[in-house]
Amino acid sequence: MVNNEELFQNLFNKELGILRGLGEESFATLVHEQDHFFNDLFNGLYTSAKRRFELMFDIMVLEEDEEERLKDLYKYFIYIAGAFTDKFTIKFSFRWNIIATSTSLMKVIDRWETEDDYREGMDFIIHTFMNAINSRDTEPSLHPHVLRFMTYVKENIYTNLNLYTISKDLNLSCGHLSRLVNKELNSTIPSYIANKKMECAAKHLRDTELPISEISEMLGYTSTSYFTTLFKNRFDITPSHYRIKALYEYRL
Repeated sequence: MVNNEELFQNLFNKELGILRGLGEESFATLVHEQDHFFNDLFNGLYTSAKRRFELMFDIMVLEEDEEERLKDLYKYFIYIAGAFTDKFTIKFSFRWNIIATSTSLMKVIDRWETEDDYREGMDFIIHTFMNAINSRDTEPSLHPHVLRFMTYVKENIYTNLNLYTISKDLNLSCGHLSRLVNKELNSTIPSYIANKKMECAAKHLRDTELPISEISEMLGYTSTSYFTTLFKNRFDITPSHYRIKALYEYRL
């Protein structure tokens, strides 16, 4: 039986050589683009996400040897499938459908045999990720009180939402509701509300020409600068840049 330490060291040296072979500039670009790739997915920017994935793909195929190139593509696409779960749970919350998405996607990738399979599979991966993201609020296994909470927030998004008011209207104690939301959504109630308000703001930025200050006020924020800070925390981009990016996507 191969010693675990020896096996690890052999694999480590091989992987280290591959990474060094990419070069610092290519590797830095790869890390930068994959971060923005996931942000574009979460923001619903399909075209931008695809461009970033294509650039990541081009870096992966720098290897001249075809056999090694296919190995690199396989490992990277499997990594992307797994990283999706990690990125999603950090940005939103744990969901069984996200785990199932990543696992199923890995099994699909496992069947790809040619470079064309991987190139053509980029569209499939992006659509699969976006479908999983868009279905996150319809997870059937959530506690009924949490589903009521989510519906309440959605229907009252333009009001001054707070724990006390929501708990009172749902006829639940503040502590009980807070514990349920934290357990099922992996989020505090204020954070969940803020995220939903930012998603609503993003929709207005994409679909209307309302001034940012007016969108901020509609959602209950008296300070546009505070609203901008919350939006950037949620989407990693300012509201004005988000609108410009969304307009560019639409024109493409």
